[in-house]
Amino acid sequence: MAVVLAVCLAAVVALAPSAAFGKKLAPEERVFPIAIEISDKAYSYVPLTPDRPLTTRIEGPAIFEAIARWRFEDGDEPVDVEVSVVLDGVAEWRHVFRARPGPATYPEHEGWRAGKPERITLPVSSGPHTIELTLLRPTAGALDVSLLEKPPDVLPWRLHWLGAFGVSYDSNIFRYSDDDVKDFTDGKRPDRYPIDSIDDVRLEPSVNMSWVREEPGKRLTSIGVSADWKLAVVNGRKSFGRFGVRFTEEHFRKAYVTAEYVAIPDYHIRHLWDEDRGEYRSCDFRQQSFRLEIGTDRLYPVDFTGTWRFDGYLYDWDFVEYDAKASTYGIRATVRPAPRVRVDVKYALRQSVARGYDEPGETRSTSDDSDTTYDQDEYSVRVRWGAGRWWGFPAAAYVRARLAKRYYLTKKRGAEDPFHAGREDTYWTLGARASLDLGNGVTLEGFLEHRTRRVKSPVVTDIGRIKDYGVYRVGLKIVLRGVSFLD
Repeated sequence: MAVVLAVCLAAVVALAPSAAFGKKLAPEERVFPIAIEISDKAYSYVPLTPDRPLTTRIEGPAIFEAIARWRFEDGDEPVDVEVSVVLDGVAEWRHVFRARPGPATYPEHEGWRAGKPERITLPVSSGPHTIELTLLRPTAGALDVSLLEKPPDVLPWRLHWLGAFGVSYDSNIFRYSDDDVKDFTDGKRPDRYPIDSIDDVRLEPSVNMSWVREEPGKRLTSIGVSADWKLAVVNGRKSFGRFGVRFTEEHFRKAYVTAEYVAIPDYHIRHLWDEDRGEYRSCDFRQQSFRLEIGTDRLYPVDFTGTWRFDGYLYDWDFVEYDAKASTYGIRATVRPAPRVRVDVKYALRQSVARGYDEPGETRSTSDDSDTTYDQDEYSVRVRWGAGRWWGFPAAAYVRARLAKRYYLTKKRGAEDPFHAGREDTYWTLGARASLDLGNGVTLEGFLEHRTRRVKSPVVTDIGRIKDYGVYRVGLKIVLRGVSFLD
C-alpha cells in the first residue's frame, strides 16, 4: 500500500499544481505548453487564445475545473476576461472575471507575470463528455489554463448489480449418518427415506443489487436487495430460496455499520420421527434473521468487528416443539500481515432457546417433547491471498476453517429426553475457494468444502451411529458484475 501511495504522489507532483485535488486533462488539439513558476516550483499550463479554442474530453460523473491565469507581458494592466464554456456542443455559460497580476512568473520569459488564479468549474453527469473553452475577450493575448478532472463532493446515486449462476455437488444432501446411508442403499425402512438419492446436484442462481451514494474519500451509503436459490436437481424437496434487504453506512478508513434482514420462506430438513403420531413425517421450517454489524475499516493495525444476529425458526405443526429463537454474539479481528494477504479470526456465541412443547398448558420443562435448547461456541479463521495472475488472469485464493461446539441444555432427565440430555455436538468445516477475474466484470469461481458432525451423549452410548455424518461439496460459479450511475 505504501508503494502505491508513493507512486501516486510522484505522479501528482509531476502533473499540475492542483493535481492533489484532481486529475490532469489534456487538450485534444496539439498545443505547446508553457511553464509557470509558483512558490519556486514549475508547473505546466496550456495557452487559450482568441483564435484557438481548447477542447478536452472528460468521463463523468465529475467536476471539470480550469485554473486560469491571464498572461501579463511587459507590465500590462488589469483586464476583463470572458470565457465561453460549451458542453457536448451546448453553450453552458460565459465566465467573466477581472484578471490582475499575481506573484507567479514565467521562468523562460523575464518580465512576464502570471495573473492570480481564477477557477472555471462545471459539473458533468456520468458518461463521456466533450468540453470546449473559447476566449471571447480580450481579442488579443493569452489565458494560460490547467485543465483538471475532480471528483464531485457527492457522486450521484449509482446501481451496482451482480448476477451469478453456480452448479454444486453435495455428497450427502440430507445429512444422513453412515448407518442411514446403508439402510437407504439396502432398501430398508422406505417410510424413513422417501427420497430419490443420498447425493444431489444443485443449480444456484442469484441476484444482488445495491443503490450506492458516495462522498468520495469520506462516506458511502448503500441500500441493497438480494435473492438466491438452491435448486436440487434430483430431490426437489430440498430446493429453497433466500431473500434479503440490507443497509450499510461506511466512513472510509474509520468505521462502518450494516443492518440486514434475511428470510427463508420454506426449508425442508428431512423426514423425522413424530412421537405423537408414531411415524416418520416431513420436517420443514421457515426462518427469519436480522443482523447488525459494526466495525472499523483499516483504522488500526488490527481492525475489529462486532456482530449481533437474531434468528427465528417456525416449524410446521407436526414439529412445533422445535420452534426456536436464537441470538448470536460475535467478534472478528482482521489483520493484513503482508501485501495481498488478509486474515480474519472470529469467535461467536450462539444461544438458542427452543419452544419445547406442543400441547396447551405444557411448558418446556413439563412436556414430553424434545427440548433442543443449546449454547454453541464457534471459532473460525479465514485467509484471503491475492494470488497474482493465473493463466494470465488476476486470481485470489481463500481457505477457511470452522469449529463449533454445541451443548444441549435441556433440564429433562435422560429417560425423558435421551437424545438431548447432556448431549454435545462437534462440527468441523474446512473449505477452499479460488477466483479468476476474466475482465469486463466477469469472474469465475470454484470451491471445495468438507463438513463433519460428531455427537456424544451420556445417555445413548452409540448415538454417533445415528447422528454423526460427513459431507463434501464442490462447485463452480460464474459471476457477472456491473455498475451504472443514475443521474
